[in-house]
Amino acid sequence: PVWAGHSVPAINGFVKMGNFTGKKVYLLCTAADPDPAKAQVIIDGVAARIKAKGGEIAGSCFVRADLKDPLDTESARKTLEAWTASLNAN
Repeated sequence: PVWAGHSVPAINGFVKMGNFTGKKVYLLCTAADPDPAKAQVIIDGVAARIKAKGGEIAGSCFVRADLKDPLDTESARKTLEAWTASLNAN
């Protein structure tokens, strides 16, 4: 998740302590901001830290929620299914 425009402490700690050498990493981001470009900034930042520790970013996905209109599970499922299908196609 993204909290107030930042990756959450649990993810930050995981990336800081992790060894990603030779590993493929898939990033999934959830955020309430309607602008996917802002979520991409977070994904790019986490990706850069993972790459700096030897990891390869194999894919990323953004699932948008809205605090005023809770996430529709069907919409989230479709987003994730499309993402995983695109990964399988490659």
